[in-house]
Amino acid sequence: EVDGLGVARPHYGSVLDNERLTAEEMDERRRQNVAYEYLCHLEEAKR
Repeated sequence: EVDGLGVARPHYGSVLDNERLTAEEMDERRRQNVAYEYLCHLEEAKR
């Protein structure tokens, strides 16, 4: 998926009520989200 900034937004799995994640999986999703947010803000700062 590509957002309005032309940045390909990654497809992270959503957490369902019956889905349990390990601490490592939660950490990985958090790292991916932080990286995505950083790239979005970087793109915004270029404007």
